[in-house]
Amino acid sequence: MAIQSQTLVNDLVDEARSAEDIAAAFFPFLDNIQQASAEISGVMSELLAISSQLRALSSGLSARRFRSRIRLVLGDLQLTLASLSFTLKDMDKSFERLAITGRSAQAYLRVWREIGQWVSQEGSGTLLNRLETYRTFLVELVIRLEGSLPGPYDVPLLRQRIETTLAIQEGSPVNAFGNLSLGGPDALIEPVPPPQGPPVRRRSRRSATPPAPEMGVGSRPPRVPEPPPISRPDTRGSSPSSSSRWALNIFDARHSITPFSVAGQPSKCQGEHVDHAEERLSRVYDKLVEIDFHDGALIVQIYVNPRDGRTKILCLSGYDQPGSPKTQCTQSLHVLRIAREENTLLLYQVRTDGESRLRVPWTRLTFASYERLVLTFLLCAALKAQGPADSAATPSDFKLGGETELHAFKIEDDGYLHALRIFKDKHTKGVRLEASVLRGELKGMPVWTAFVSQYMGSSSGWAKRVRSKVVQLSELHPYIFSSSYTPPRGRTGHHELTFLTSRDALDFLAVVSG
Repeated sequence: MAIQSQTLVNDLVDEARSAEDIAAAFFPFLDNIQQASAEISGVMSELLAISSQLRALSSGLSARRFRSRIRLVLGDLQLTLASLSFTLKDMDKSFERLAITGRSAQAYLRVWREIGQWVSQEGSGTLLNRLETYRTFLVELVIRLEGSLPGPYDVPLLRQRIETTLAIQEGSPVNAFGNLSLGGPDALIEPVPPPQGPPVRRRSRRSATPPAPEMGVGSRPPRVPEPPPISRPDTRGSSPSSSSRWALNIFDARHSITPFSVAGQPSKCQGEHVDHAEERLSRVYDKLVEIDFHDGALIVQIYVNPRDGRTKILCLSGYDQPGSPKTQCTQSLHVLRIAREENTLLLYQVRTDGESRLRVPWTRLTFASYERLVLTFLLCAALKAQGPADSAATPSDFKLGGETELHAFKIEDDGYLHALRIFKDKHTKGVRLEASVLRGELKGMPVWTAFVSQYMGSSSGWAKRVRSKVVQLSELHPYIFSSSYTPPRGRTGHHELTFLTSRDALDFLAVVSG
């Protein structure tokens, strides 16, 4: 058993390294395929996020305190590794084409389109979609292994997608590129002699066959699953207006996971039921985000009116169990206040009774990780601040309780003067950066936040001063709460912070390098 566990740990590390290699191999595609640079950058980010989750699982499987929980993730982990291995191998084979066709812009475009073709043929939408599925499922496995509360994702749906993809991958008796040709009437380029430079760096990978089962858990054969028996009312899909499109990227899970040590009370909507609330909202409002709690026991959706920017929140419960009562509660976000109690956000209204002000509970949201709680809170705060004037947020709407402010600075950020604060959570010890509006009516509104727990005190050089007032952060994934904001980047593409004084730049480095 110990040998099999160590083999699985080694496989996880191997696949993590392979994902990193593939991400690095995409760098030349960015310069040569400008029209797809945003999607290619997303693919690279997903690959690195997958690598991060694989390494987290490798560490978890090696930890004695999680040994009794390995059986809870083993089958799903084997499933994901098998499909992921096929995908990484096929991308590796795509890159080999460049040694035949050369490395012109057209050659990179050809390879990029070939990758899109075989991914589409395997029924996974785009490559970015498939990688997002792997990454999200791996995040859930990390949470499950560590014994935290379930994350906000639809786990059965993610599993179905991977099982379906693997069934197609394993069912093909030929290489994924067997039906593709370098020539033909639709060819973009003519073959050229191989270039003299070295080929794309490749790392050998294990077979796509899942590792042997252990601890009495057998591997299950891939299948094309039946559709889930439980469904919610159909609503029309619509595209959010450009002013709120930033919200679509908030829950991408490209961050570390800092779990809470307590379970807390289950999430629960305490508002009044409104018949057909989801259907009515969808006629006027655009749906921005959907967050699942406790495997769908509670579903939270946030909508925006594209005409005036007003936002509404909808809670759905009972849709995870057939035959159970179904509840739909909705409320305007601007009338709700949010308070934090450790790993819980309490959404409530304030009502006046004579000289007293009473809290009227509306919804309780319980989170497994510090990062997810922060993002949900800041999402609501930013949406409220960006709404119409009569729904303006107050400074208290921007302050998340339960954190200690380690230091505060002023920075020049995308042409604006912002406050930069370093927060440390009192419960999980998670650390994040937050830039916010420094002056004016929106003072205190979050502009971006980034989670940096894993880098604090590190000697890896992730933060370094490149000019007297400028610090470069080589590892940073900011979550942005405004469509008009563009993160300042240097020539290397890394995020840069411009402080008002060189002393502030040095003080910032002292805090984060500890």
